[in-house]
Parts: sequence; structure tokens; C-alpha cells
Amino acid sequence: MTVLLGLASASAPASIGNVGVGFDILGQSFDAARDLVTAQAEAEPGVRLGRVDGLVDALPAAVGDNTALAAAASLLTAAGAPTGVRLSIRKGVPLSAGMGGSAASAVAAVVAGLSVPQLANRSEVAKATMTGAKCFFMKKSGVKVG
Repeated sequence: MTVLLGLASASAPASIGNVGVGFDILGQSFDAARDLVTAQAEAEPGVRLGRVDGLVDALPAAVGDNTALAAAASLLTAAGAPTGVRLSIRKGVPLSAGMGGSAASAVAAVVAGLSVPQLANRSEVAKATMTGAKCFFMKKSGVKVG
């Protein structure tokens, strides 16, 4: 494997939806817990899962089952990148705790990816992040994705 120059890390905080009468329309982030994602540019196209640590030591390695990988894949596609990226994830936001753990990983993955010079295309941040989160939640709801 050939590694290109380009390594960046980003973190994203936990969040809570269902705030008061706003249900899923209103939400807030809080800094009690954060996910940290490190993106390493690679010559081989595609997205791969690197090291996983923190509150968990394993996460799904398939793009369609992992919001961070799905969001990074969307970013690569949107940027037209001929290269790939390996994401290492330190989970600080608990999974299945209603604290936005999947969203935190997706946001951190896109921000880290945007910081790697070979992958930078800032106009696609929201689109790539939302695609990754939507893919994950659609699969969890039983909707066929991909």
C-alpha cells in the first residue's frame, strides 16, 4: 500500500435531538463526549476502516454499515478524487445511547477528509455528511441501500 502525503484529524461532539416540543427538529450539541476521526490519504481508491478505539474496539468495515465510511465515500465521489482514504476512529460518543454517535462520526470523517489536501472540496460538506447518515439510518430501518 502506498500512502500519499495527507493526514488530518477532526472531532465532533455528541448531540441530543427531541428537545422539548421540537422533537427531531430541534437539537443541541454538547461537549461531554466527542468522536475523533483521522483521515489518511492513500493512493488506492476507496474508503477503508483503520484503527478503532475508545469506547469500542470494532466498528463495521462496510461502507453501507458505517456512517463515517459512508460520508467519506460520498465526499470522495463528490470531489472526484482519484485517491482513497483510510479512517481511524476514536469513539468517545456512546453507540445506541441517543447521543448522536453515528452523526458525530460522519461529521468528523467529512471534516477530516476535507482537511486532507488531495480530498478538499468544501462545497460538498453537508451533502456528503447527510448522505452518510441517511444511508446508515435507512439500512437500520430496513430500506435497501446501494
